[in-house]
Amino acid sequence: MTNIKRYPSRYGGGNITAAQFLAELACEHDALRKNQKLPNKFWNHTRWKRNFLSQVQAAYPLLKIYNAEVVINAFSNNPQLYSLRSIKLDALCDQEQRKIDNMKENLQAPTAVDEGSSIRKPFKRNKSTLGKLK
Repeated sequence: MTNIKRYPSRYGGGNITAAQFLAELACEHDALRKNQKLPNKFWNHTRWKRNFLSQVQAAYPLLKIYNAEVVINAFSNNPQLYSLRSIKLDALCDQEQRKIDNMKENLQAPTAVDEGSSIRKPFKRNKSTLGKLK
């Protein structure tokens, strides 16, 4: 896990860290569940500030275990989750990690050579007079 700010904020925060991006997603899911809309820079509003900071703190242990893309994909593909502390999220991250590992294996798998096929031997000319002429 690195604190590189490489994720674009959806709510006017510029580039943010993976933990902050996950917290934005969690607050977004929570707002959708409550039929509310998040304002720009919602983390400065008293209504959302506590929830946002709590979700950022919950994101760090996940990012120590899993890659950021794994957690982001697992969380964003399940809009019924609204907290990074959900018990289901760990299992979803494991599934997502397996998917990514399988995709990487399929891309990097070398082509298998059949054991029955052999490499062609070089052509040997006959030692006859006709072979010498060729």
